[in-house]
Amino acid sequence: MRSYDVVPPDITFRQNHNISLDDKNIHIIHGKGETDDHCFIHIPEDDVVYCGDFFVWSFPNIGNPLKVIRYEREWYETLERIKQLEPEILIPGHGKAITGKDQIKSALQDVIDTLKFVHNEVIAHINKGTQLGDALELIQLPEHLQNSPYVKQSYGCLEFAIRGIYRRYTGWFDGNPTHLSPCKQEDVAAEMYSLVQNPQVILKKCRSLMDKGSYQMALHLVDILVLSQDHEEAKKLKKEAIQKCADKNQNFIMRNIYKQFV
Repeated sequence: MRSYDVVPPDITFRQNHNISLDDKNIHIIHGKGETDDHCFIHIPEDDVVYCGDFFVWSFPNIGNPLKVIRYEREWYETLERIKQLEPEILIPGHGKAITGKDQIKSALQDVIDTLKFVHNEVIAHINKGTQLGDALELIQLPEHLQNSPYVKQSYGCLEFAIRGIYRRYTGWFDGNPTHLSPCKQEDVAAEMYSLVQNPQVILKKCRSLMDKGSYQMALHLVDILVLSQDHEEAKKLKKEAIQKCADKNQNFIMRNIYKQFV
């Protein structure tokens, strides 16, 4: 398009809004999900729900590393409302439409169960005082949800969801006092380097980690040289480790973030 006209909205609403168009009733229903102003549309005469990004043929994107807080509990509550409508056709925000009441119920239920499970598990761990790093290891999806075609972790993923829910209810502090008011990364790296004072010792260990497939740990260690010395060989090794992280990651958001630094 070379040009277009913008028609600004002139109707606002808080929960629901109905529009009659000829012989059809268009119900616009508010719910929170990826944003706090999300809506879905129900047209009963067509037995169809246009659900937008409440359903996207992927694990719900809770806690995207580059976005604001999202709403896992309100999200599954909205999906439950959609399921109660028993539409014959579901038009998602991304991906193909789903037809048939039973298939739609099954698809929605898997997303509902995923969001409920992660929400409940994270809240339980917060209440027990579990630190985020431990919760990331302890919380695992039930097998039937891991294998569900409706919640593949290609867009959202379990790690994003756990981190996002933790951040929503506890803020950014991870429970380690060292991280409450931290020193600059470069200053910490310089102090760590002063204990070694031999870049080859660090590089040798990083290469060993790379050979074992421990790319993330290699990144932690190589940063000692990158941040404190601006070391050229270390910077090349860091790029290699980042590329490896990107290559092995099935989540395209994480993969694309890694690739920004290669």
